[in-house]
Amino acid sequence: MGYRDEHYVSMPFLSPEGKIMEEQLKKLADRYGYRKLPKFLSMEKRSFYMEKLAPFWRDGEYRKYHMVITTHGGTVLADGVTPRGFVCGDYGVFLEIDETQIHREALTVQPGEEYRINDPAFKDKVKYEWYTDKEGNGIKMYHQLRGVTYANYKAGMWYVSPYEVTALITGIRETEILADNDTANTSYQENLFEVDI
Repeated sequence: MGYRDEHYVSMPFLSPEGKIMEEQLKKLADRYGYRKLPKFLSMEKRSFYMEKLAPFWRDGEYRKYHMVITTHGGTVLADGVTPRGFVCGDYGVFLEIDETQIHREALTVQPGEEYRINDPAFKDKVKYEWYTDKEGNGIKMYHQLRGVTYANYKAGMWYVSPYEVTALITGIRETEILADNDTANTSYQENLFEVDI
């Protein structure tokens, strides 16, 4: 249940569970090294992640709203998500954001990860570029360069853990999103709501 006043809706997301989830994901990554999980374990983990995902996302309700994705401090990182919304893979759920939605001015390359962009020996081998927010919250934003076996990430898209950001609903769409990566010409009613993802 969320808190609501005339300008604000906050749906509690998994702050305590988010930390537990983060620890579980780290253990999984340490054990399997971000390789594709065995089929049964993959199905089990993906089912668990979806069960823990807020209904706003899991049930596709996000498609009804125009929103911005922000740091918990309010800095805008992106203007919404793709129509697909998120990807659930072996190592968690990640919001999917189109290049045109990203606010690059709010991001910087993760310290120590510059080689992914600058070093010619790695540039054609890395699967993603790793960015973080300039506020110093440690938000991990991935700019996907190539596909991976453990999730249906798309090259050119951006991904961020929903546990690390906030979705601010800025209006209600007058038309539905049509299809994956294809949106209707929508307008929206101005309003501002916050949804913990």
